Amino acid sequence: MPRTIRIAIVDDYQPAREKLLKIVKEIKDIEVVTVASNGVDFIHTIEALPKPPHIALVDYQMHPVDGISVLHYLNCHHSSIKLICITGYDETTAATEAFSAGASGFITKVGLKIDASLLKGAIDSILKGNIYIEEHPSIQIDIATAKELKEQSLNSISQQQFTKRERLFATLNASSLTYKDMSTTLNISLRTVESTSYRLNRKLDAKGNRLTLLKTTLQQGGIKLGSLKSKHKNEF
Repeated sequence: MPRTIRIAIVDDYQPAREKLLKIVKEIKDIEVVTVASNGVDFIHTIEALPKPPHIALVDYQMHPVDGISVLHYLNCHHSSIKLICITGYDETTAATEAFSAGASGFITKVGLKIDASLLKGAIDSILKGNIYIEEHPSIQIDIATAKELKEQSLNSISQQQFTKRERLFATLNASSLTYKDMSTTLNISLRTVESTSYRLNRKLDAKGNRLTLLKTTLQQGGIKLGSLKSKHKNEF
């Protein structure tokens, strides 16, 4: 058990995000390393941190990128981070999806009734290598099933090989840049950007939509997003 537990929080619902932050700060020996309001910013922040957090509290239902996509990505590329899915959807389906994406814990936030005691219990249990499931009548999943789903999660990671250009495009696709902006930033033609998008969409079967491509990239886990602060010219 680390002396100081580093925690990262992502939730797109401001009242829930503020409540989580308040609760976390009530727990002794906790350092909050980042708080984000959406999954894309959260991932880019995690990639830029000098040290990864020990725990990530990830909201289940977010926009534009959902929490399950974030869990898949962190499970693949930052497996040392223990993941807790926090959701207002107190149902077995959400829990099953969370553990299948690599979560170690599942907590509901129905009515924002989470307290420091509950969260501390979950954190302590997970850091000891256990699975944590909040007791709730509508969550019908046991520890053994959750553990099996978590163990199987890494088997779903894409084994496809991606070119350097495809990996770079995936990083830029997770930004607010338009394809025209990308071509200007990289000093390449718009046609080159579009053709790379087309190839990656076909490889991942992402159906052409940029948001769908981003979610598929995160969920399949084959591409680790780079830093948006990097100088990308001459890399494409």
